[in-house]
Amino acid sequence: MDRRYLVLGMGALAAVAVGATSFAIANQTRKPAVAMAVGVPPQGLAQAGVARALYGSRLVKNPKARPGAPERRLAERAFAAEPMAANALPILIAGLAADGDRQQSQALLQLAGKVTRRDRLINAMLIDEELPKNRPDRVIKLFDRAMAVSTEVRSFYLERLATATLNPAAIQALAPMLGRAPDWADEYWAAALRFSQAVPQVGELRLRITRPPWNQRKPLETDALLVSRLVESSQYDIASDLARALGLKTTLGDSLVNPDFSQVPRFSPVDWEMMQSGEIGVSIDPAKGSLLLSSLPSSSGVAVRQITALTPGRYQLSWKLAGLKASPGAELRYRLSCTDLGISGGKSADSGRLAEGVGSQTINLPASPCRWYWFEVELDATNVDSGVDITLDQLSLQRQVAGSSRPARLPARN
Repeated sequence: MDRRYLVLGMGALAAVAVGATSFAIANQTRKPAVAMAVGVPPQGLAQAGVARALYGSRLVKNPKARPGAPERRLAERAFAAEPMAANALPILIAGLAADGDRQQSQALLQLAGKVTRRDRLINAMLIDEELPKNRPDRVIKLFDRAMAVSTEVRSFYLERLATATLNPAAIQALAPMLGRAPDWADEYWAAALRFSQAVPQVGELRLRITRPPWNQRKPLETDALLVSRLVESSQYDIASDLARALGLKTTLGDSLVNPDFSQVPRFSPVDWEMMQSGEIGVSIDPAKGSLLLSSLPSSSGVAVRQITALTPGRYQLSWKLAGLKASPGAELRYRLSCTDLGISGGKSADSGRLAEGVGSQTINLPASPCRWYWFEVELDATNVDSGVDITLDQLSLQRQVAGSSRPARLPARN
């Protein structure tokens, strides 16, 4: 009788052990933490999964984070118990790099790339490793492989590429990739613009692929935002060159873009930036070639502005204006000021009133290290009791030839 119970007990224990082992096997990759809690072998893949999850949480907060001691211990145990535990490899690779063993870290990374093509972190590490080496063919191959294996995590790889754009050396490798206009290009540009520190490099990259052999001059949805961000980052030359490469029309001899208001601005503030507010409304009617300004009573503010590159000398500002006579007390003023407040000290280089009708004004720009200026138009209706409606049909700024009252004809900028 006792013997029979013993056999039954041993059978029950065996069933529990088999069940626990089966549970661990079934959950060591899907639910590694649960599998580890059971404490029944095999544990290698479960330990690797937990280590990967811990390291992943660090990377979410800081893309350059190093693995901590807990995940490193788990990864080492996991790899010792199960050499095919690929989840442990990124932690081991990053751990070696953190210890200063760059050679071993690189060697293990190359081996990891042969062990698995499905680990997104290993693929990203391989891409990061290749970008500074200026081997675009290798980067393209790695990126294509990663995207083909796991298109559902496309955003992960694009974020890595966007982060890599912070490194100016990566532009050489990225240009051929973006130059062929892949189907993920729009997502890349949007991701890259989320890194404010990368804006200068993003602008340089976008400008580079507008040139041969890629000739990608068709404006993208993100190009207008990129030009605006470049101006915000004081990258005026790149912003201006990019806008022109993407089709911005200029007028020969005129320092202002779109002086006849014949086109709706696409690349503000290289072209007119309309400073809409709750009190002042601004619009351009390209069919009529007019800038329309309107305001509520007792309001004032900058209505439109653009940046322009100027050198010291004499300029002629000319305009054609209507609507001021119908609103006595209203004023329309222009202001020219250096974009660099450190140079100008916050003072305007020139300012004045725009009078009703066809008018002109000579502007003498003094010698200054400043090269880029804001040209602003301000509407002042603080002394008007009713609404104001003004139409500008022309606003031009041309450099004058020395000894002549006629504006100089400047060559078009390449």
